This record gives sequence, structure tokens and C-alpha cells, in this order.
Amino acid sequence: MDHQNDIIIPDYTLTSEQDPNLGKNRVPTNAELVRLKALAGMHSRLLSNLKEEIRQAERAHDVLVAQYQQQIKELEGTQSTLHESKKALQLMHDQCSTIQMQNDRINGMTHPIRRYPPDLLQRVFQCIYDEQEESNRLQVTLGLSHVCKWWRKIVHDSPRLWSRISYAMHKTGPGIASFWDFVIPRMKAVPPVIVIKGLNSAEATMLKYCGLQRIPFIKILGVNLSLHNQFDHLHRLSQQLRGTKLEALEINLKHKEPVSDPPPQTIWDIGHFLGTYNPPAELHLVAPCVLRLTPSDQFKDITTLSLEDFVQVDLSSLLSLFSQLHDLRLLNPCYQHI
Repeated sequence: MDHQNDIIIPDYTLTSEQDPNLGKNRVPTNAELVRLKALAGMHSRLLSNLKEEIRQAERAHDVLVAQYQQQIKELEGTQSTLHESKKALQLMHDQCSTIQMQNDRINGMTHPIRRYPPDLLQRVFQCIYDEQEESNRLQVTLGLSHVCKWWRKIVHDSPRLWSRISYAMHKTGPGIASFWDFVIPRMKAVPPVIVIKGLNSAEATMLKYCGLQRIPFIKILGVNLSLHNQFDHLHRLSQQLRGTKLEALEINLKHKEPVSDPPPQTIWDIGHFLGTYNPPAELHLVAPCVLRLTPSDQFKDITTLSLEDFVQVDLSSLLSLFSQLHDLRLLNPCYQHI
């Protein structure tokens, strides 16, 4: 009785991926043969249908491949045609530009303005010059001088066309010298207005190449500083102005680097600066710094003083030192006097 409890009855209703009787060399029964034959027939039909579907899919795939290859050939042909079209179009554009340049040159040669008398051409040039922005006027002058020898002579003999020079100090010494050697001889009769832009410590040493002392009289000289602590380099400018009569000097500092809050307490001693040369009658200063006034004999020559953006000014000292001052302008709501 105890051995009957150890007998395991197999569960024939369970299935597995592998036939549990596969390894047994047994002979199927007649009923099993019938079922196996029916199953084999069903497999054959399924296999036949699947192979037919595969053949249909292969034929469809072959059609798609053929279409793709045909499209590739058409695309390659279109690309080649497009390339040739672009070459032809570029050639026509080049030819058009060449013919246009020749036509413009011929029209320029035959235009009545070439036969205008010099005084009338000067007036035309001056009108064109006056309509331009301040920073673009020199380029207009140079452009007019490149048209022909006749125009170049008239431009070079028209002092008003060389009366406003805006120059950025970013070239080498020989380049700066070459520019001013060309411009200064043409500053005749009309006192020029000169603006030197972007002056910093590296470019301040290039001021000697400008040769501004060769200009007898300068109406306004403007200097735009690029950094907040560049006043120490202005003594080089004062050295370049010896022997030159200057009507007005404008020094403008605008921050390019981020400004801390509160702004850095930079001190500018204009007494030390003016003590190195004869100052102009008008002095315009724009700088967010503290103004120091070391006594100088040069203060008595200044009649107009404009101060803008200064954070601190000793107003009582200023009025006592500038004895000939007729016009004082303090242009900054943040200004505080001591």
C-alpha cells in the first residue's frame, strides 16, 4: 500500500515543445496514422500557400527594386543636368557683369557731368559729401577721387572734402603714417574736425605716426577711449599737439567692458594733462570718473568747459581755477559736487 503512494501518473493533457516520445522506437497505431496523415496534409497545404505568398512578395520586391534603380538613374541624370545648368547660368551672369561694367564705364565716359567746370563739380561733390553720415564722409571722398584723373584732381583741390576725418587706430605704424601723409596735405583753408576712435593702451603708442602737429589749425579734435582706465595714455596725444592750434578738444570714454556697480572710481587729473601743452578754448569731457584739478596755468586759457558723466567734481575749486570760464555745462543727473 505504501508503494502505491510513490506511483506518478503522467498528465497526457500537458504539451511541450518537444515530443516526450520522440526518442522511443515505437510503432504508431492505426488511429494515430490517420491523424498524422491529416496533419501532414494540412502542413503541405500551408507550406504551398506560404511559398506562393513568398513568390508574390519576391515579384513585388523585384518591381520596387527596378523602380528604385530607374529613379536613381533619373536622379543622376537630373543632377548632371542641374550642374551643367548652374555652370551655364554662372557663365551668363559673369558675362552680364563684364558687359555691365563696360557699359557703365562707357556711360561714365560720355556722361555730361565729366564736362562740368571745376567749380560746379566741387559744389556737386560737397553736396554729396554733406549728405553722408559723419563716419562715412571720408569713404565718399576717396570714392569720388577714384572715378577718373579729372575728378581726382578736383577732389584733392577741394579742402571741404577733407575737413572731417573719422579714423580708427587699428592699423600698423606704417599704415597709419601712410594714411595721414596722404590726408594732411589736403587739409587746406578749412580747419578739420578729426575724431580718433577706439584709442587704447596698445594703440596710444601709434599716435606718433599720425603727425597731427603738421596741421596748423584743428577746429575740433575728438578722442574716443575704449577702456575706463586709459587717461594715462593721453599725454602721448598732448605731445602730438605741440605746435598745433586747437579750437576744441573732446575726450569721450564709453565703457565696452562690463561696468561694476558702483562704477570704478577712476581719477582723471586734467591739470596734469593740460600742463603739457597749450589747451584749446573749449574742452568737452565725457567720462564716468572722479575729476581732479591740480592747479595749472593752462586753466586760464579755457573759456568753455563741458563735463558729462563725472561722478565727482570739486565745483568750488573748478570755478576758482578756471578764471576765464564763460560757459560751464554739467551734463549728468548722477553728478555730485564736493
